[in-house]
Amino acid sequence: MSLSTLPNELLSRVMRNLCDGDLCRLSLTCRRLMNAAESELWSFLEFHQSDYHHTSDLYVPPAFILPAKRHLRPIMASTDNYHQCQWRGEKFFKMLQESYNDNPARLQVVCRRVTHLCTVVYPDGPLCGIILSFFQNLETLEIHGEDPKVDFEEVPEHDITWPSLPRLRFVKLFGHIPRNIVKWIMKSSSTLERLEIGLLDRPICPGEDGWGRYDPLPEEEVGKMWDGTPDYGSLHERMVIPRPMGGFLPDDVELHLPKLKHLYLCSPARDPHSSRDTDSQDGDFEEDDGLRAFHMSYSWSTRAEEATFIAWRRLLLGSRESLEILVLDQKTGAEYTDNDEFGEEDYVQLNRTGHVNHALVALVQDLIADRNLFPALKWVYLYGFAVGTRPETRPDEEVPGGRLMLALQERGVRCEARLGGWCFFDSARGSADWASWGHTSRDSEDDQEAESLETVLARV
Repeated sequence: MSLSTLPNELLSRVMRNLCDGDLCRLSLTCRRLMNAAESELWSFLEFHQSDYHHTSDLYVPPAFILPAKRHLRPIMASTDNYHQCQWRGEKFFKMLQESYNDNPARLQVVCRRVTHLCTVVYPDGPLCGIILSFFQNLETLEIHGEDPKVDFEEVPEHDITWPSLPRLRFVKLFGHIPRNIVKWIMKSSSTLERLEIGLLDRPICPGEDGWGRYDPLPEEEVGKMWDGTPDYGSLHERMVIPRPMGGFLPDDVELHLPKLKHLYLCSPARDPHSSRDTDSQDGDFEEDDGLRAFHMSYSWSTRAEEATFIAWRRLLLGSRESLEILVLDQKTGAEYTDNDEFGEEDYVQLNRTGHVNHALVALVQDLIADRNLFPALKWVYLYGFAVGTRPETRPDEEVPGGRLMLALQERGVRCEARLGGWCFFDSARGSADWASWGHTSRDSEDDQEAESLETVLARV
């Protein structure tokens, strides 16, 4: 029996043990081996450091694709060098952009070989353009959006009419990704089995002449500061916790996710120093000789939070018939200087009263109150929720997270509350490193630290 007559299963196993150079040479021998080799070379397309998914083995529930199952090819995928990863990714997608300009038909052939794509992108990068629509055979898509650079020029968003991605089973969207791109991806949601969302709106940070380095959007310029400058949605302090993104679902279609079994929703949250006694719509202030004296340590946009929860509610209702696992992750805002006083584990535990989670708990409790909804729901995991301090990992009904756990128990749904982490942000840039060429947002360079953030606080 020759190599060319091996069954496809054995041939595939042999090819997975070959380096890229040998695979390329093998593909030149005959048409069958060319097709098989190119499938191996292009199936998993990833641009990040080789340990990017390393600590996802620690998480419960586990990742959709375990790290050991990813066939990373070093020529077009991961390396151990951070800057080399960035250089390779940018060069590769620039090459695709040039191919689109010169020969779109050839680009279509190349992109259709890819079934799994995981990469970091910039909001104005080529992959956030029409190039993404050429990956018509994608089954899994993970986009980690880098924060916009200081010299980033915004491009007006427009409705996208590209063909949808008909084979998607898993989508993970994290960080800063243009809202219209997310809306287009979500039009392919009817085939999804698992969805992970952790989107951030564009940063707001102080510029040289006052608020913000961007011109305000219409929905942000709702008021004026005492000196007549826009208040960017009543955000008072100059240290603004990164805002979660709302309005990322298509408005022109009814959201229906009949196959979705696993939904992970993640967002920044107000800092645990803040108090519910001083919270109101988009912050609080008192007038004092014409100046505002603010109570909150950092500004937090409740309007952005409300818009996000409206989108999350649509996702939950769209998957109400099939959803089995729900993961809710709220990361309390922490400016870099907080690291001088607290470690991540200690900082997260400052949320003792649960006011950080109050709005999200109210949303979920309202939905599960209808016993006709979510008949398939089996597990709910809570990260960053205060659930009380009772012994033997029992929730306390005195705090919002504890009441939610007890309500789920009444419905026969198993629930675990885990410690979770913080949203570590840079007030000078107004952004958080939720996406980079290194570790993902839930990953940690230190396995022991990552394990501590998975500490179970309560279970029912």
